Amino acid sequence: MLHVANFAWNRITAMRDLSRHRYIQELVLDHNEITEISGLSALVFLKHVSLTHNKLRSTKGLTGNLPIETLDLSYNEISITADLPRLTRLLRVNLAHNSVEALKDFGNCKVLQYLDVSYNRIRELHHVDALTKLRDLSHLDLSHCPVARIPYYRYRVLVRTQQVIELDTIPASVRERIKAQVLHGEDIRSRVEVFEKHLQGRETFVNHLPPLDRDFRYRELSTSSIGHLFCLKKPKTSAPKESAKSFATEAASHAILVAQTKIATKSFAADVLDNMSKRYPFLFGRETVPRSSGRTRLVTDTKGV
Repeated sequence: MLHVANFAWNRITAMRDLSRHRYIQELVLDHNEITEISGLSALVFLKHVSLTHNKLRSTKGLTGNLPIETLDLSYNEISITADLPRLTRLLRVNLAHNSVEALKDFGNCKVLQYLDVSYNRIRELHHVDALTKLRDLSHLDLSHCPVARIPYYRYRVLVRTQQVIELDTIPASVRERIKAQVLHGEDIRSRVEVFEKHLQGRETFVNHLPPLDRDFRYRELSTSSIGHLFCLKKPKTSAPKESAKSFATEAASHAILVAQTKIATKSFAADVLDNMSKRYPFLFGRETVPRSSGRTRLVTDTKGV
């Protein structure tokens, strides 16, 4: 009973019907001259397929009844991936070094965890939006595609695929995630205002909002209408009396922004470590004794000396 079939490094030009070997679980046909996938429909136990270094131009032939989990089609000429959504059990897909231009077909691979489409022809960021609903997608590789040359590429991809922990074989750091997820948004104007009011002088505000993909020429825009895009400072004016609701909203924004800023910088760790002995003197064998002036002083426990 055949479970693994390896026909790599031959001169095979066409795939024949393999229904006689329906118990095959792993099929390897690397380094051949195959131009079309065929003969797999009866392999109901097939889990791993590798057809690297062939002459495939599409994924046609991958029927929906196949329980394939790992698919390696790298180093081909594939530009059409319409048949991939039929493979509902796909976990890992390698399509590196092909001619893929879009990712919409991958959006229906609900359990996909690993996707390598490096060295392809993906140019636009909106193609990545098809991957946002893939909750299990943890590894994504778009390196050496035209899209990777777009300014702020990593931030713009990470904010679209917040479930990804490794992008282009590089782990997505906490700092990158904060910049991409927290500081990226349409509320940049309010963030700047809250920051300048409460944190100016202690931290440096950096706008990590990617440039807009729009052309603003010949629009007769004023400074007041686009100032928030460039973090332009407004002249200080007397603040009107705030209602209880607006005060609560600002207080909440302040608390969130302070927490985000401290996490994004090293100041959080430094603040905790530097003040540990002051905040918890009993952990260091000390106790606080009030002075007459109202201040506190630290007294070391000398019992038993």
